[in-house]
Amino acid sequence: MCGRYTVIDDDDIAELREIIPAFRGHIYGGSELFGATVSPGMTAPILTQHGDFMPARWGFALSAKKLAFNARSEGLETNRLYSPHLQYGRIVAPARCYYEWMPFEAKKQKFTIAPDYSRRPVLYLCGLMRPVDGGFEYTIITCPAADSIAYIHPRMPLAVDPDGARKWLVSRETPRVLAPELLHASSD
Repeated sequence: MCGRYTVIDDDDIAELREIIPAFRGHIYGGSELFGATVSPGMTAPILTQHGDFMPARWGFALSAKKLAFNARSEGLETNRLYSPHLQYGRIVAPARCYYEWMPFEAKKQKFTIAPDYSRRPVLYLCGLMRPVDGGFEYTIITCPAADSIAYIHPRMPLAVDPDGARKWLVSRETPRVLAPELLHASSD
């Protein structure tokens, strides 16, 4: 995943109740980011396994200038940075779409990867969070790209539907990525 996604709109909040019964329906700040495109280092709303929908900073700070904003799904259990957060730090970042860039002639071509909105308006990007001074930060888990979009980038976020988000948050299973036929890539 290249490092940008668009946060859900107000209209999508009701769908969060499908995911986790403990969802309290409260938005702890961050609602001003609805519809915004976020990048690493920015704050965006996340849904935690505890039922909170709250703002957190995208990226585990490794130093003053370096962030781990993506975590490879392979080896999460053995990676010292991520494994401590697998039990109590699971989150999903609700998104309308995410972006990838592909080299094209002398410049990069931007692609928007989004669900088929007639079937599913929201992608849920699986991730992990951890506490930091005065708040939380999160990273998004990536996996090998679905065949339908692998020509753009070899990796993609672990993007799931509400059932997959529930599996990730509540039952602690690693869900399958959203069915490739539900994802569409369009160039801008």
